[in-house]
Amino acid sequence: MITLTEAARTKFAELLADLPGGGVRIVAVLGGCAGIRYVMSYAEAQVPGDTVVRDGGAAIFLDPGSAASLEGTVVDFVAVGGGGFTFANPNAVGRCSCGDATARCASARGAA
Repeated sequence: MITLTEAARTKFAELLADLPGGGVRIVAVLGGCAGIRYVMSYAEAQVPGDTVVRDGGAAIFLDPGSAASLEGTVVDFVAVGGGGFTFANPNAVGRCSCGDATARCASARGAA
């Protein structure tokens, strides 16, 4: 399903230290130039239908609508510039990072 790097495992363990039995919910939202946007939140428990990924003690809850979009994704944590999670998702295509969710990107049209 998804894989966490060592840096992501460490950061999730730190963030979840005060939430025993809980985890992080990751929702993949399709659309826009980036192809997929990721929404993360704390979750006290899984919801019926969730796919649960346990990696290094972290519980990651994926809702049924997101699980297929996240197949093969590697989640990393980068501590540069304030830090943040990154997603290397083989299912995200046509990324141009223009930020306009309604436009067809120049890169998708074949422009340089």
